[in-house]
Amino acid sequence: MTEIQARETIFSKPSRVDREKGIFHGVKLLGSKSAHGRDYSDPALEDAARLYEGARINVDHPRAGDRNPRSVRDRGGIARNVKAVPGDGVFGDVFWNPERPDFKEIAWWAENDPAAVGFSPNHLIAGHTKGGRFFVESVRSVVSIDLVGDPATTRGLFEGRGPEDPPDKEEPNVKEITLESLKRERPDLVKALVSEHKTSADELARISGLEEEKRSLQEELDRHKATEALAAKRSKAVALCESAKLPKEATSETFLASLLRCAADEAMEALVKDRQALVLEANKPTSTEGKSTTFATTEGKKAEDIGVDDLVAAVKRR
Repeated sequence: MTEIQARETIFSKPSRVDREKGIFHGVKLLGSKSAHGRDYSDPALEDAARLYEGARINVDHPRAGDRNPRSVRDRGGIARNVKAVPGDGVFGDVFWNPERPDFKEIAWWAENDPAAVGFSPNHLIAGHTKGGRFFVESVRSVVSIDLVGDPATTRGLFEGRGPEDPPDKEEPNVKEITLESLKRERPDLVKALVSEHKTSADELARISGLEEEKRSLQEELDRHKATEALAAKRSKAVALCESAKLPKEATSETFLASLLRCAADEAMEALVKDRQALVLEANKPTSTEGKSTTFATTEGKKAEDIGVDDLVAAVKRR
């Protein structure tokens, strides 16, 4: 639903003018169909009747751009006995100050040429556009009701408008905007949207390329870290073997690979100690009853000189 500030102008002859009391009876304050392309629903007319009751009526519209409060000299009358007539409009009695200098003049025009003066309500309405007309569903508030002349001034969106007054601004119904109407009415906007879309597509492509580059660099970094971690772990394994004085044959690539598969340093140290025990077992002297003591492999071998066969023999003795 769209809200707009709208001003209407209605020229109608009152049913009766009471010059003594200053009352214009049966004045039409709002019609169901506006010359500005707006149709007021019955609920909207009911809203207007309720809001117009007791509304003060001013003389003429304020000057264009004048935001100051209306002067007391602008006050002319008040609307009373306001009623809505479904399908027709809003009617009421206008009580005018009979002491005002302009009362007799206005009364003369009302009786002899009612099209020369008219009432122009300025109010906030809500509705939607359909078939080129604005369908008013409700009247939200009333800014003012003015008595205006110069009905021949029909330029813009409302009759009785001064030559400098801006026309009503109606917001388009977004739901009714089509691509074709947008191309026809706002080619500049279409061009801007296309340009923005292209820019967005290029930016997305650039971001996608940067993300791919980031993934590639991260993978390379992970591989580098893994290589460094493996090298550090191998250095630690070699250091443990050297610290245990394991012979070369006892620290084969197969044994080192088993050390590298250890999840924790403690497990690695345990394997090295176990291998160290095997080496010591292989170099342990043996004796038989009545015979001299000899080493299980080659007498006098140092631990670091013990070979694979010696280790195998030590395992078998276990």
